[in-house]
This record gives sequence, structure tokens and C-alpha cells, in this order.
Amino acid sequence: MALALAALLVAANAGYVASKLGFVHRVREVMETDHRHYIHMATNPDEAEDPPYAFRVATPRLARGLMAWGLTVNQAFYLITQVSLVAFLACTFLFLRARGFPPEISGLCLVLMGLTQGAVRWFEYQYWMSDPLCLALVAAAILALELETTWRTAILIGFAAGFVRESFVLVLPFAFFNTLKRHDLKQALVRTAAIGAAFFSVSLTLHAVIAPIAPDDWWSGIVDSMGFRSRRLESQWYVLTIGTWGVFVPLAFADFKAFLRRLRENLDLTFLTLATYGTLIISNNTERPLAYAWPAVAAAGATTLRALIPLIRTPLRNPFLRLAAMCVGAQMVHFGLTRWNDLAGSSLYQPANYTVAGMMFALWLAWTLVFARLKPN
Repeated sequence: MALALAALLVAANAGYVASKLGFVHRVREVMETDHRHYIHMATNPDEAEDPPYAFRVATPRLARGLMAWGLTVNQAFYLITQVSLVAFLACTFLFLRARGFPPEISGLCLVLMGLTQGAVRWFEYQYWMSDPLCLALVAAAILALELETTWRTAILIGFAAGFVRESFVLVLPFAFFNTLKRHDLKQALVRTAAIGAAFFSVSLTLHAVIAPIAPDDWWSGIVDSMGFRSRRLESQWYVLTIGTWGVFVPLAFADFKAFLRRLRENLDLTFLTLATYGTLIISNNTERPLAYAWPAVAAAGATTLRALIPLIRTPLRNPFLRLAAMCVGAQMVHFGLTRWNDLAGSSLYQPANYTVAGMMFALWLAWTLVFARLKPN
């Protein structure tokens, strides 16, 4: 079920993007430029690259291997992205199930994820990136930790992720607090250290043996990113919340008192989200880097959905179906009105959409009143 639903959502997004740009569209169709580094690494592996791209060797190497089997460079990256996105969504669905949510709510959350910019569509548009594979590994590691009986698998995943992208480090706070819920401090430290050691043993080795074109200047990146965001405060409030998560924002905050309690009860998800937002200090992009927090955001939305269903009074109608129709309808409007394949829709310049903001505010108000008036004592 997880694979089938994930594959359907990925295919739908791929078809939507292809309706505008064609399947396996060319580089010149994309307004952003980060992917050019990975293409260069796949086609010219002996030449030096810029940091930090130079250290993210796995995706371009996989693409080069597929090219040896007869695929073009674009086809190779396209295939890697599709498989990675299916794995990412399937692991997120299974994570929600392991967290105790029923299949219908887990499936609805996956559909809502598929109707956002950063979960799938951006990677269909800019399909040469290293993020999809890293997203799949992050979601797989989080699932392995949640299941606990397979937590050692997360160590192997961490080792593989060292070749992919440094974003895998976001798993570590989740690993610590997730283990701490069930075991003592020593066990939490040991498990987190084991995963971190596997990841950093590869990542630091790559940094030592690969000589990029220029030094990796983190401070300049932070100054550039924060300066960029400070100059565009009129849109940052939107893109950091509703613009990225859509209907998950009013769902999460509908019962605000319960939301604050859940933050304390689910420190693994809380710190996964906080750490993911922390990466924006050095990144001008928004929807794509925030995608690593999807397991936590999906769980927050699923929690509210589960709490809302018994409170909705709908004679002769299934309350879940009514709630699902509201959420999917709102998310489809969000999906349709979000700019993506022009400069103004770039993840660097995404403008605030007040129609979407107003719609999400109305949903939040409606659901807040439901909790305020109908929530049982």
C-alpha cells in the first residue's frame, strides 16, 4: 500500500510537470542552477567542483553508472529521483503507521504531502539534485529508529548517507530523543553516537581527500542567506509556514494547547523540525531543505486529523471523508496557485499568496472553533 500510493503521487507530480515542460526536460528549462554542479560531476568526474557539491558524490556517481548502461545524463538523474521520491514517501507512510496512526489517516497525509511544492514537485522540476536520495535515506533511518527492532539499520543508512549529502545529520537529534523516550540516557547517547560515527566517518573522509575548486566558506553563505531573507521579509512569513506546508499549518495549530503539549511529548519530532529550520541559516532555498522535516510535520497533521474526526457531527456522512475533502481541496488550491516554473516561482523568490493564506486561516478558525466548542471534557 505504501509503495503503491507513493508511486501514484510521484507519477501524478511527474505528469503535471511534464505537461508544462515535457518528460525528462532539459537543463535550460529550469530557472535555478544548483543542479548544474551535479551534472558536471556526472559527466566530468575527474574535474574539481565547487563546495559543498564536490563532497556529495553518490548521486552523480550513480548517474554515471546508469549512463554506462546506455541512459543519457538526464535520464539517469530522472530515474534516480523517481525511485528516491517513491522510497521517501513510502517510508514516511510507514513511519506514520509505526507511530500509531490508522492507514486512512496516514494515506491522507501522504496525499496532502504530494500536493505541496517541496515534497515532490520541486524535485520533478529540478530532478538532478542530491536531495531526493538523501530524503529517502533520512526517512528510512527515521523509520528504522521508530521501529526500534531495526535501529541498527540506521547505522548502515548513515554510512551510505555520508556519500550523499550532509543533511543526513538531521537524523541525529531525532535518534537521541526517540531513543531517550524508551531507554536511558546512556543508550540514547550510544545509539546516536553509532549513527553519527558511521555518517561522519564517510563525510569527513570525503572532505579530507577531495580538493574542491575553492574553500568551503560557510560564513559567507550565512551572511548571504540571512541578508537575502532580511531583504524579503514581506514573503518570508508565508514561505516559512503556509507556503511550504499548506494545510498542515492550520491542522497543527487548530488545538493550540494540545499542540504545545505534543511538542513536549514528542521531542524527537520537535527537534527534527527545529534542526531542519536551522539549516535555512545557510540556505536561500526554503521548500526543498524544509522537506527533511516532513515526517514530523506529517505526524503533527495526522494527530489533529485523528482528534478532529470524532468531533465532527455529520449525519449520514462519514466524518473522515468530509474532513479529507476539505483538506485535499485546500491543498489542491495551494498546489495550483504556487508559482514554480518561472523566476518569480523560484524557491529563492516565492511570493506570498494571500488567497492561499486567507483560505488556510479560515480552515484554522473553523477547526479551532470545533475544538473549543465540541471537544469533550
